[in-house]
Amino acid sequence: MGLDYPELVKRIRQRDAKALEEVYLALGTRVCSIVRRYAGEQASHEDIEEGTQDVFVIVWKDIEKYDPTRSSFVTWIAMLAKYRAFAIKRANAQRFHREQVGVPEDAQAAGASALIDSLVDKLEAESDRLTLRAIVKQLSEEEVRLLSLRYDRGLSYRSIAEEVHQDEAVLRKRMSRLVLKLRALFREKKSKG
Repeated sequence: MGLDYPELVKRIRQRDAKALEEVYLALGTRVCSIVRRYAGEQASHEDIEEGTQDVFVIVWKDIEKYDPTRSSFVTWIAMLAKYRAFAIKRANAQRFHREQVGVPEDAQAAGASALIDSLVDKLEAESDRLTLRAIVKQLSEEEVRLLSLRYDRGLSYRSIAEEVHQDEAVLRKRMSRLVLKLRALFREKKSKG
């Protein structure tokens, strides 16, 4: 007898960990196969295992995003597996490219860090420091935490992603948008004087 997926979805939405375990036992091998198939040749065994686990973390965290009118639960999970596999493939391709051309792993971070450093360097005037304080007050607690993890503690994107339980590629995009937001807020505050 097959699993009652609508009932399992309902139980996961009610935060029933046993329901997620049942889904994992039923679909874990299939999800692992999908991640392996689409992650590419450069994906390690560890990448495949982490990718598979990530899919079920996403199911747990984002169950409210599942819409049974758009697809079956199994199809939704299969799509999550493909998206996660593509993220692994992209990350590995970027790492491979950096290794081939000799670019340090945190080169992208260096650009963002340089931006923050240049902002701080420009804050010689007390009014600029006050502006920065006002900007920080406009940020959410989570945004301040991310900036602190990256620039105060100097953590890598991978370490931050693990700490905040978020996909590294998603985190990188989020941090990039956050730096752009800081830049825009700083310019806006400076123009208003």
